[in-house]
Amino acid sequence: SEKMDPATLTSSTVTLVKAGTTTPISVNMGLMDSKDKVWISTGGVELDANTKYTDTIKGGTDGVKDLAGNALGQDYSWTFTTVDVPPTVVDYTPTQTSNVPRSIRPTATFSSNMDPSTITASNIALQVYDTKRSRWVSVAHTVSYNAISKTATIIPGSTLAATKNYRVTVTTNVKSSTGLALDQEPTTSGNQPKRWTFTTGSS
Repeated sequence: SEKMDPATLTSSTVTLVKAGTTTPISVNMGLMDSKDKVWISTGGVELDANTKYTDTIKGGTDGVKDLAGNALGQDYSWTFTTVDVPPTVVDYTPTQTSNVPRSIRPTATFSSNMDPSTITASNIALQVYDTKRSRWVSVAHTVSYNAISKTATIIPGSTLAATKNYRVTVTTNVKSSTGLALDQEPTTSGNQPKRWTFTTGSS
């Protein structure tokens, strides 16, 4: 109800705890501009799906205080339960559509932890457009996955051809660590893949 002293927002006065545990999860926190609200963030750490968590803002002399030094009267807590949602591709490369270096290794970064066994060359396709046959043709490649950054990297078997149209497709066979299939367009019926195209440069 009042502007708070940001110096009193610490890991001991604002906590996030998973149900059944007592050790707080490390969080970032602060004030929302000039508004009388506190924001709490896990800093990119993914919470467990279908799990209850409790946020607590500590009151009393050792708790949070307003700018005048008045403490929150008592602890304030609330709980919430997470749900599991299908993963999406939240970032990818190359984003440029033309004159892309022939040495490019396209990448796809996911919204959640993924099942590495599904991050494969058969589930993430690399194709080149064959103008003579008027169709997309598979390009030999492998795929690696960095679990920390949640990023898949496509490694072509050889340098890409000059001035050719290429297409990357992350199929719905790619799954999260909890077994949910990729769904790039949640508002569209069924699970949707992620696809983007680019044209290589002349050299």
